[in-house]
Amino acid sequence: MKKQIVVFVILTTFIVNVQADDLSKGELAVAVIMQNSGITVDTIPSVTTQIVSSYEDQDVVTVNLQVSSLPTIHIFMKGPRGFLQDTTSTYRVCFLVSGFLTGSQSAFLLPPTPNTVYVAYDYPYNAAYLQNDPNMFLEIFRVTPAQIALSLKWISLQSWVNREKTVALGVSLGGLFLPVSLHIAQKLNAAPMRSVFAFTGADVPAIIANVLPAELPQGVSAATLFLLPAINIMNDPQLHLPALQGSFLVIRGDEDQVIPADSTAKLFELLPSPKQEVVLHGMHIDTGQTELIDETGRAVLNWLK
Repeated sequence: MKKQIVVFVILTTFIVNVQADDLSKGELAVAVIMQNSGITVDTIPSVTTQIVSSYEDQDVVTVNLQVSSLPTIHIFMKGPRGFLQDTTSTYRVCFLVSGFLTGSQSAFLLPPTPNTVYVAYDYPYNAAYLQNDPNMFLEIFRVTPAQIALSLKWISLQSWVNREKTVALGVSLGGLFLPVSLHIAQKLNAAPMRSVFAFTGADVPAIIANVLPAELPQGVSAATLFLLPAINIMNDPQLHLPALQGSFLVIRGDEDQVIPADSTAKLFELLPSPKQEVVLHGMHIDTGQTELIDETGRAVLNWLK
């Protein structure tokens, strides 16, 4: 793993210094990420664990996916009873990439919606794991985009999925990973046709400075903090946003104290058309703001209609 991170940093330096426009650098970054992650256009993750439980009229499914070159991919699904057995490609998928410590909890924050399956991505290492090895934070930034893209690949192949109605939703820090992940997913023929960026932006240093300090575990070394921005250059939304395909919705809070307004404005500017922006009254979204979560959900559903 350490060797892969070193190689990643070296290649990142090359991309920063290469004489090319951002779109070309974005294509190069995707090629480097895929090679460093050991995936190709033909890579399909296999299911190693699938646990299904039910409550009321909903099925809850925990799925672990595996490719040999990456840590186990964890996703969580919540949808109408029996959706896994449906072979009619009926269901819209809302694929959620939320804040770092939220993970699969984000699916529980959204109310059941007819013919909709919520799929939430869990980051590869949780807070408890990072307490034991804080410097694995670098590995999260290295492997997460490939894991998200491969999750979308697996989802796109399921018989119950209506690909034309699939939507990706990146929230806060998750929205920082979404552009590069979607760019990779396009190479895998697995990108959704609609994507939502909520309470996030395009300015990586500003977002990291505002979001991460409260979430970093004790013991993160100075070297990790130094290398983190360098590793994340590969994931820089500004390299990948112009290359994305589909239609886009950007949601922001008018009093967001975490994501700078000009960072969200930059994200909206770089996204191709068609695109739409919705401004909600409120601060930065979190799990305790149920009213803002509900408003965000309604804004997404209205846009999808």
